[in-house]
Amino acid sequence: MKSLLEKLDSAREALSRESLVCLTMDIDWASEYAISEALDVFEQRHLPVTVFLTHKSAVIDEARSKGKIKCGIHPNFMPDSSQGSTYQEVTDFCFDLLPNARLFRSHRYYDGNDPMEVLTKHGIVCESNICTLMDILPPFLHRSQTVSFPIFWEDGAYLYNYRGG
Repeated sequence: MKSLLEKLDSAREALSRESLVCLTMDIDWASEYAISEALDVFEQRHLPVTVFLTHKSAVIDEARSKGKIKCGIHPNFMPDSSQGSTYQEVTDFCFDLLPNARLFRSHRYYDGNDPMEVLTKHGIVCESNICTLMDILPPFLHRSQTVSFPIFWEDGAYLYNYRGG
């Protein structure tokens, strides 16, 4: 079996030969209607999407059971989080949503050594928790030994920076 570093090297090699764009969506406590409408946009265009979960959703459960989407967790480590008041509580809440999660993106890209330690102890091996402003970065090995998949475009950053915030 390939080690994490071998997998990262393989990914970098593949990306040096061809462009790859991955589409992701955070559900951020959206209604079932909004989630369904968003997933329909991807499905109608035959676009694969990875969805980051903040809460329980029957629409997400159905799409996952049919193999239509992949999922990661979307922990909210901010103060007054509805997911919990400590890194452990928030992480436990998210793993109750998706017990075998291996990928995460924190709400508001919250980061730090302490939440990363809790997440990796639960089995997280990849993260997409860095957002640039249109600067495309290749995957890299984070200090936590997770593989980081930075994103280069996000609706909130776009609206803030290019539409007068």
